[in-house]
Amino acid sequence: LVFETLRERSPDVQNAALDALQRIYKQGERKKLLKALEKAIKSNDNRDRHDAQWVLAAFGKEDPDTIIPILEELLGHKRMGTRLNAVKALGEIGSERVIPRLVKVINSGSEKRERDREVPEVRRLAVEALGKIGGAAVKELVEIVQNKGSSMRVDAIQALEQLGDERAVKPLLDVLSEQGSREVVVKF
Repeated sequence: LVFETLRERSPDVQNAALDALQRIYKQGERKKLLKALEKAIKSNDNRDRHDAQWVLAAFGKEDPDTIIPILEELLGHKRMGTRLNAVKALGEIGSERVIPRLVKVINSGSEKRERDREVPEVRRLAVEALGKIGGAAVKELVEIVQNKGSSMRVDAIQALEQLGDERAVKPLLDVLSEQGSREVVVKF
């Protein structure tokens, strides 16, 4: 019933359902609830995956030591939608400890074997997740921007723009002075 309530269009109802799930989680019914969330994030149904991502991200902010390993394991799942939602949840949690794992996802695009490469959509969301994390992720985003061979450069520029971190100014100015086929506007 609580999972169905998450699908309501009313943000108040959705937030009440999330609050109920957080109370259940805090009261010790974790194993059963986490098992249900893992099943939902692996589901064929996009709504189930999205709802599970949203709840796991909320739980992860309070209990990163439990939730982050679950999400990191899901980054290897066969379903792209599951990996995508795991990346989104990691970004929402905002823990700097996932930066190396997200960078690995991003850099997988240059792997020799196709099966070792993550799809561009998941890699793009990993760049966005770094942008949400901020702080120590700025260095990684700058490295992506400076890598002329990276297909994620524009996404990294946009993430840095959102952050507005002063460490990004010089690298962004350097990139913006390059000749390119794609126009990028940065507002700091």
